[in-house]
Amino acid sequence: MTKTEMKSIDETIERKIRSIKEALSQRFQKIDIYGDEIYVLDSGFSRLSYLQKLNCVVMEYAESEEYLEKNMFEDGDLYELDMEVDEIVDGLCVEMGMSSK
Repeated sequence: MTKTEMKSIDETIERKIRSIKEALSQRFQKIDIYGDEIYVLDSGFSRLSYLQKLNCVVMEYAESEEYLEKNMFEDGDLYELDMEVDEIVDGLCVEMGMSSK
């Protein structure tokens, strides 16, 4: 695969992740902590991470401010980026304790 092809794939992935984050930001309060976008939940805090080797996103959860400050997150379900953005967002919303729509 050429560098141009890799750059195109990277840009596609970045756009998809940005779309997912934008959709989640419309549904959940978002704060910035140490450069991380953190979503505030009734049950704690969460952040979206990209796992490059698996080409997936995962929501990570911290159950309290103490865990958040210590960077102690538990992993949620993996969502492959070959799925549609709406499908990923719906799954994440349910996982985060909110109906998808």
